[in-house]
Amino acid sequence: MVSRYLCENGMRDIAAEMSSKKFFEHLCKMPEDPGPTQMDVDQWRTLLWVQALGPKYQFFAREAYDIFKTKTMSNFKLSRDVENMLLDLRKHYKLGLITNGSSKAQWAKVESIDGKQYFDVILVGGDYNQGKPHATIFEKAFQALDVSPKDCIMVGDNLWSDIFGGIQAGVMATVWIVRNEDGYKELDYQPDYKLRNICELLDLLPAQGSFSGLRTKRSFEFYSPVYSS
Repeated sequence: MVSRYLCENGMRDIAAEMSSKKFFEHLCKMPEDPGPTQMDVDQWRTLLWVQALGPKYQFFAREAYDIFKTKTMSNFKLSRDVENMLLDLRKHYKLGLITNGSSKAQWAKVESIDGKQYFDVILVGGDYNQGKPHATIFEKAFQALDVSPKDCIMVGDNLWSDIFGGIQAGVMATVWIVRNEDGYKELDYQPDYKLRNICELLDLLPAQGSFSGLRTKRSFEFYSPVYSS
């Protein structure tokens, strides 16, 4: 979308594509202002577009960022299966969401999916001094949910922030939603369970809302639900 806008306003196709590529590279490396002033996330990401576009085209930065942000938020949706899974789980469990990132950007995402209908507690790392994997934000979640770490499991797709963070926080078990397995077996910590699809949680967790039947076992294998015929 941004590349098309740039081309329509006089940039050559290759230059537009390269500028977009540079922006995403900058964004992956520094999604937030690393400096002591902690610039507003919108200002910071507009500045990343300025850097990506270069002096000749930097006047497109504001519009480029607005297009990028609008497109990103419009694509940030839960699938119907995930929505149903969360609503089903919430009938039996307390659900908490911990997300890293800037307060403004992450709360915008939470609001875009109407997150409060799915989670009892939502914590954004940007609202505190430390996010995942630091134990502090997990402890805040336990307190807000009024639960013990040993009565919780941590589910996430990031081995460092989610799985290591959960282990450090003392949760009963960790569940890794696998995107890419490269290198994980060499780590000195491992998830208790691996799922290919987050919706398999419905098969893994006891329906009665208790973890008493969930056996904790560290394994390199994927959890495979067993269905009766």
